[in-house]
Amino acid sequence: MSALLLAGAAALGLALIGVYLRDLRLAYEFGESTRAIFAADSAVEYRLYKKFNSGDLLVKVPVMSNDTVYSGNMSDDGSMIRGVGESKGIKRGIEIYMGDIIPE
Repeated sequence: MSALLLAGAAALGLALIGVYLRDLRLAYEFGESTRAIFAADSAVEYRLYKKFNSGDLLVKVPVMSNDTVYSGNMSDDGSMIRGVGESKGIKRGIEIYMGDIIPE
């Protein structure tokens, strides 16, 4: 009988540990997700700057100071800009559409 109670308590403890570890991971990823979305926003803003400002006003690509990285690209016709930010393995992205044509 005591072995059954001990096994039940161990199973309950393992289940609670699993729930708390998942919540702890989500709390950690929330901060990294925020950093990644701001990096993605920076990628979109940089592409918009390059699109609407001709010349060499900004020679170097901006570097993030909080260890996040970003990448951005523009569609061939210039109607869509996509930015992806990454912070410690967490990636977030932003797309903006310009013009009358919105892809489905």
